[in-house]
Amino acid sequence: MSRLLATVVAILCLLPATLAATDVAADPVSSVPDQPNTILATYKGMPDNHPEAAKNITLSHREPSANRASNVRVISNDRGGELIHYAQMVSRARIDNTLVRFSGTCASSCTLFLSLDASQTCITRGASFLFHRAHSARAGMNQWGSEYLESEYPVWVRNWLDSRGGLSRQTMRMNYSYAAQFIPPCASA
Repeated sequence: MSRLLATVVAILCLLPATLAATDVAADPVSSVPDQPNTILATYKGMPDNHPEAAKNITLSHREPSANRASNVRVISNDRGGELIHYAQMVSRARIDNTLVRFSGTCASSCTLFLSLDASQTCITRGASFLFHRAHSARAGMNQWGSEYLESEYPVWVRNWLDSRGGLSRQTMRMNYSYAAQFIPPCASA
């Protein structure tokens, strides 16, 4: 269900810019009749007769690509950015069976790539990960973003963060020697 929620969150950013994702209620259990891969997303507090009051969102699935050689993403100096954008990129990498090669710094929202299955990631010497609480113009989104990141991270990342007091305003660096215990080494190029 978590992967479905991530897909829904990524899709919600495509809705009208005047409405924030926090104004949308999407219940994955409420599918549209005769459309099994479609959910109904409704805007909280919007009149039912408004043309944007409800949207049908179709969730598509493609079989993972068998040719991984052409699906490699190298992360060497990624400072992060908008969480929704990274949720989309990670979702696409998961669907396309992209191999993510951590070869340098992966900071902030980039660390969401750690939520990929270990078989889709590898690490080289010099890789590191920078973590902090989500921050944006809206406090409610900061809380949501931080909770979303923590819910997506694998257990070993959550344990590491918890041992340091959890995500905070202060940036924390996870170095190669720790991460390499959980992420397989990359094959030589």
